[in-house]
Amino acid sequence: MNIQSKAKLIVILALILITTLVFTASFDVEKNIRHEIVGFTELRIYLEKEDATFQITYEAIPIIDLFFFTFGTNHMDGHIDRFMYDFEEYEIKNINKHSAEVKVKNMSVEDEKYYLHYSKKLGAHVDKIIYVYPDGSERVTRNMKKTLNTYYDKENYDNEIEK
Repeated sequence: MNIQSKAKLIVILALILITTLVFTASFDVEKNIRHEIVGFTELRIYLEKEDATFQITYEAIPIIDLFFFTFGTNHMDGHIDRFMYDFEEYEIKNINKHSAEVKVKNMSVEDEKYYLHYSKKLGAHVDKIIYVYPDGSERVTRNMKKTLNTYYDKENYDNEIEK
């Protein structure tokens, strides 16, 4: 087989692969209903006084997974920024193929006895949000486009830190 034949074969195989991926993505009904390239499946919010750590889990359509495999996940920054648009101070700490970690500053306010978090809009639908309180307890909500108002006792937070 000469070089031109090999090149044609590679191009044909690449076109078949891309066509297959696009065809497969068009049948991913749940994501197509929401018109999302990246679907946010879970958001874990670890509450830490006024701040929080977000662990965001997401799934991409197959063609985007191929893009991540080929070029890396550094292009996910824009999706995370759009997701976090209602939060003023945050820093993306880590991005992987299917997850990201974001540190959010001043998400809550300190009151005499409580830390209070007021609802914030999210830039995309999330299948499940899990609030993880300092004592380890969790609150789960489903199918959300915003965080909920929530609070926790300062005294319990300080006691957990001392343990």
